[in-house]
Amino acid sequence: RSGLSRLLDVLLTPATLITGSSVEGRLQSFWRDLAREHRRASEIAAQPNTPLSGRTHIIAIGVNALDDVEAWNRLRLEELRYAEKDATDFYRLANTAYPRDDADDRTIRRLLVGRRATSGDVGKVLSEITRSGPDAAVKAGDTVLLFYAGHIALEPDPLEPGDQGRGERYPYLVTLNARPDNLRFTAIKRREVLEALRRSAASRCVFFCDACYSGGRRVTSLAALHGDRTRVRGRRVALEEATGATGPPMAVLAAAHYLGLAAESDELEHGVFTHVVLEALRGAADTGGDGYVSIQELSDYVSRRVPEVSDDGQWPFVEVPATLAEMQWPVRGE
Repeated sequence: RSGLSRLLDVLLTPATLITGSSVEGRLQSFWRDLAREHRRASEIAAQPNTPLSGRTHIIAIGVNALDDVEAWNRLRLEELRYAEKDATDFYRLANTAYPRDDADDRTIRRLLVGRRATSGDVGKVLSEITRSGPDAAVKAGDTVLLFYAGHIALEPDPLEPGDQGRGERYPYLVTLNARPDNLRFTAIKRREVLEALRRSAASRCVFFCDACYSGGRRVTSLAALHGDRTRVRGRRVALEEATGATGPPMAVLAAAHYLGLAAESDELEHGVFTHVVLEALRGAADTGGDGYVSIQELSDYVSRRVPEVSDDGQWPFVEVPATLAEMQWPVRGE
């Protein structure tokens, strides 16, 4: 029911039949509904009318190894087994779904794994996404798919305006050469990834992230999900909005919610999240049987299937704006 209907119910109900707490609760529900509808309207109004070009840029990053592994181990972040495989298999599937036009050598296709998964390499491709002008690779009407598998770690940022003394910690994508005592200058802040997508000329973007979205660690077995309930306490974690009325419509699908744990599995030979995403995009989420997986079908499938596969040990973070409702992934044989 709409927020307006809820408000009318409250206003038209005789005062003698409702208590103060009931009024307060229903009014809070109304304001939440109103805010949601306002955001939805803002997203739709901000959506560009540029027709989609059919050009799809695909970037996949997977980080198994860590140069400073001993320092990371002291923070209980282990080297991973399947992050590179996650990125590689997603990249291959995406290239099958969206074949590159050989006549267009400007389309970005990057697989960054192994020694190529450094902050410098990731930074270069983010710069390429945001480049403007006649030589820009990403143009209006394009789609950008960006996939990351690895760890996300937290660190205060003394250079963040207004952050002095607040103790906020910011999520960083851990790259091959990232140093745990200096993430600000050796890793990639998650906000910078989202900003690069927002600032691109693309008409739609999707960020896939097989890591805890806010830094709750990726563990190397399903058993660790149930045996480790580590949480970050006493410090705030900066959780910037993934979507908004500025920039292209952007969806975010991540392996684990606020400070939860993400896991990979020897049995699956993937991260749980990646396994489910690949399963979905290969056709398991095509509930309509039309040969396409819509972004809503994908998000619903991921939201349901990740907890199933992990025996309720892992719960994904999914945020899909209304303006991406028509986005579809073609199901094609690999």
